[in-house]
Amino acid sequence: MDNIEKIFEEYSDCIYRFCCNISDNLYEAEDLFQDTFLKAMEIEKKVLAADDTRCYLIGIALHLEKNNRRKKARHRRIAPETRSFDQEANILEAIALDEKSIEDRLIEKEQIVRIRQNLQELPQSYKMIASLYYGESMPIKEIAKIVKLPQGTVKSRLYKIRGILRKGLED
Repeated sequence: MDNIEKIFEEYSDCIYRFCCNISDNLYEAEDLFQDTFLKAMEIEKKVLAADDTRCYLIGIALHLEKNNRRKKARHRRIAPETRSFDQEANILEAIALDEKSIEDRLIEKEQIVRIRQNLQELPQSYKMIASLYYGESMPIKEIAKIVKLPQGTVKSRLYKIRGILRKGLED
């Protein structure tokens, strides 16, 4: 159990940020974060034997999120629901520095909200790649290994993501 506690202390911030980036809201991100470490406790030997523990934990979170999305899609087919984006804005609250004017703070906050909305509208596979590359500063090689895609595909998706976000900010 001590090993998992050390892993939790070392990687919890990174995994939590990743969960926030790929989840629809803060509550789902917290659930995904907890589920990731519960799964890590179940398969402790595999986690400890992994070459890159951070990538392995992100892979677990990614797999759990895909499963959750499949379940939600199944539920939506059975009983459609309406959804608001009010909770998603709560993830981005802290921005402003003291030396900035109120107008600068408002403009910056508005831009971040627009970027966040554009990220939420991306297909899930693009959202995960953007989260790993920009949120976790992972190299393309590691991202390709985690999402099980060729490096060229990851590069082309990053190019498309940049174009989508640029177009969203211009609009």
